Amino acid sequence: MNTTFNIVQIVDESTFIIDGGAINDVSIGDKFRIIGDSYNKIIDPKTKQIIDKIPTYKATIIAKEVYDNVSICKTKWHEAVDNNPMDLYEASKNLLSSMYQQVGHYEEVNVNHKQMKPLENHDDSPVNLGDEVELLSKPRE
Repeated sequence: MNTTFNIVQIVDESTFIIDGGAINDVSIGDKFRIIGDSYNKIIDPKTKQIIDKIPTYKATIIAKEVYDNVSICKTKWHEAVDNNPMDLYEASKNLLSSMYQQVGHYEEVNVNHKQMKPLENHDDSPVNLGDEVELLSKPRE
């Protein structure tokens, strides 16, 4: 199964058409990442050689309509919250309940914070025709 496709049409700021469809085993709900134009260079501190490059990403999109050869994908949906006090109460309850659903965390170890270099995982450059898109996940059946 092919897991990389390209943006072939930009419909608007949140809608993109990719060149993968049903014949490529794309399904409604499949998640894709739009690959960025830059990379994080990982450098060996002893040899100063580049040992790998980690790509950046522009956005995550989800297949909403799948045709034979193409799929219409949208960015993530964000629920709007009114200024209605009851809506704010419900939204805060939902936020709190989602925080308590965390089942674990990674153990933290003592590190030299001066040597920390966070990875840039977001590329803010515009999405262009021909940008590569990679499959992130398929919905559970």
